[in-house]
Amino acid sequence: VDPFRHEALRTPTMLFLVKTEATRVFGSLDRIHEIAVKYFGSIHRRFPIVSRKRFISRLPSLYGTPKTDFLVLSMCIHLIQETPAELRESMQSSLYVTVKGMISLLEATDCHSLEALQCRLLLVFYELGHAIFPNACFSICSCARLARFLGLNKQASNGQSRLNSIDEEERRRAWWAVVNLDRFINLCNGDSLLASEDPTNSDFLPVDDHLWTQENISIVPHATLYTSSDLSAGQFARECQVSHLSGRVIRHVFDPVHDADFRSEEAQQLERTLMAFMPLLMEDGAQFGKYCTFPIAHPDSPLTCIRALLTLYNSKWPDDGAGDASTEVLKAMEPISTAIVGFARQLFGVEEDIAIDQLSPYIPTVFYQSAVVQLRLWDETGEDAYKDGLDFLKGVLLIFQKRWQISGEYSDRNLRRVGSQQTQLTKVADIGLYLAELEKPFPPILMRLLP
Repeated sequence: VDPFRHEALRTPTMLFLVKTEATRVFGSLDRIHEIAVKYFGSIHRRFPIVSRKRFISRLPSLYGTPKTDFLVLSMCIHLIQETPAELRESMQSSLYVTVKGMISLLEATDCHSLEALQCRLLLVFYELGHAIFPNACFSICSCARLARFLGLNKQASNGQSRLNSIDEEERRRAWWAVVNLDRFINLCNGDSLLASEDPTNSDFLPVDDHLWTQENISIVPHATLYTSSDLSAGQFARECQVSHLSGRVIRHVFDPVHDADFRSEEAQQLERTLMAFMPLLMEDGAQFGKYCTFPIAHPDSPLTCIRALLTLYNSKWPDDGAGDASTEVLKAMEPISTAIVGFARQLFGVEEDIAIDQLSPYIPTVFYQSAVVQLRLWDETGEDAYKDGLDFLKGVLLIFQKRWQISGEYSDRNLRRVGSQQTQLTKVADIGLYLAELEKPFPPILMRLLP
C-alpha cells in the first residue's frame, strides 16, 4: 500500500518521516527550545515574521503529535543561524539540503500553510545572505505563489474585523516579507520581472516592532501605505514603505518607457522622494539603540533606500564612462558613499562590540557599492579621506563574512565599465576576491566597477 495515496495514512507517514529527520538534525527535540530562544534574540530582530508567542506555545506539542509544518519551521530556524566556518566556505550544507527537501515534502503532500510560507521565507533569507543564486530567485517566486494561494495579498488591505489580532499581524508580516525580499533581490539582480504584485495605498503596514515583540497590538491603529511618511512608524513598516519605492525604481531603470521626457521627469521625482525619506529614516533609527539603528534596523529601510538611490544614479552612468555625465553621477554618489562610511564607523568602529549573530545580510551590498565609489573618488582626486573610507569598508566587509557569505553576485549585473576602452568587464566572484583586488597598488578593478 502506498501511504501517500491514502489521506488517512499520509499524515502519520509524513509526521514519522519529518520527526525522524528532525531528531537526526537536532539530536534531541529538547534542543529546539534552546535554538528558538537564540533565534528570537538574534536574527529574528532583522526579519520579524514569526510570532514568538505562538511558536513557544507550540513547543510542548513536540512530545506528542506535532504538526509537520511546525517541525520543518523549527529546522528552518536552526538553519538561519548557521554561520560559515571559513570565510569562503559554501553554505549549501547538509542541513540546507535537508531543509529544502523537507519544504518540498510539505508541498508534495499539500501542506500549504502560513508555517510552510514562513519556512520558505527563512530559506530565501538564508540563500540571499549566503549568495546562493539563482536558488534565492527561484525560492522567492515560490513564496509569492504560496502567499497568493493563502490569500495574503488580499488580506493586506482587508480583514478589518481581525485587524489587531496576533494571527492577522503575523500573516500581514509574511506578505510584506515576500514583497520586500522580492524587490531587494530584483534590485540587486537588475531584473524588472517581480514575483509579487505592487502594494496598493490601502494596504495596511505592520505595527511597531516593539509592540509586535510584546504581543501588544490590540489598541494600535494601523497605518496604510498611503499614510503620511512623516508620521512615526516601526522599522519593518518603514522598510515596507521604502520597498514600494524600490519597486518603482526597478521598473524605471530595468523596464524603461520610450518617452525620454517622461523618464527624465520620473527619475527626478524618484530621486526627490528617496532623498526626502533619508532624514526621516535616520531620525527613526536613532530611537532604537545601537543594534536597531541604521544600518542594522530590521531589515534596514535606510539601506534599501540608499540601494535604490545608487541604482537610480547608476542608470545615468554613460556607457563610455567619460564626459560631464559621469562626473555629475559620481558627484551625486559622493555624499551618499561618504555618509555610509560615517555610519559604518559609528556602528562598527569597535569589532569587539559587534554582535555577529545579529548582523543583517542586507548591509554588505551597500558597503560594497560605497567602497567602489570611494575607490573611484580616491583615484580621481587623490584625497586620503577616500582611501581611509575605502580601507575601513574593506575591514567591515570582512567582518560581515563571519556571519553571511554574501558575494559579488549581488553587484555583477550592475557593473559598468568606467575606464579605458581596452578594459574588459570581468566578474568578481565574491567579496573576498573583490578585497584581494583592492589590495593591489593600482587596482585594475577600479577601471571596471561602478555600483
